[in-house]
Amino acid sequence: MYLFIFNSPSCYKKVNVPTSSLPSHKNISPHTAVTIGIEIFAFSLFSRITLETKLGNAAFAAQYQKEIALLKKTIRAKYWDNSKKLFADREEKDEFSQHTNSLAILTGLATTAEASEISNQLITNKQLAPASIYFKYYL
Repeated sequence: MYLFIFNSPSCYKKVNVPTSSLPSHKNISPHTAVTIGIEIFAFSLFSRITLETKLGNAAFAAQYQKEIALLKKTIRAKYWDNSKKLFADREEKDEFSQHTNSLAILTGLATTAEASEISNQLITNKQLAPASIYFKYYL
């Protein structure tokens, strides 16, 4: 499995991550960990835009904005399941979790209407892999 570590808008490093190093929780698959990583990266880009804007670096803020738009489009295409109204943990759209979907709301990947539906399912849908104890704060 590979993760991409982004240091700047145009520079990234491919890192091999052994599956054994991913979070071990019986309900969290390595796929969930990767999806969460992608969403956390999106959240970090939002923070970078705010920082660069406040520092007066409009060019960097614009570059991060482009990266977010591309990332949102890619995540939606690969992980959004329109029939379930949830973001999947895998491209196969066969695993769904509270982690992935709560981060989709927190990072702005979900529209307002989707966020409402997802929020409802986070509480009521028992088919979702449950969030770990540290992550339940976000629910």
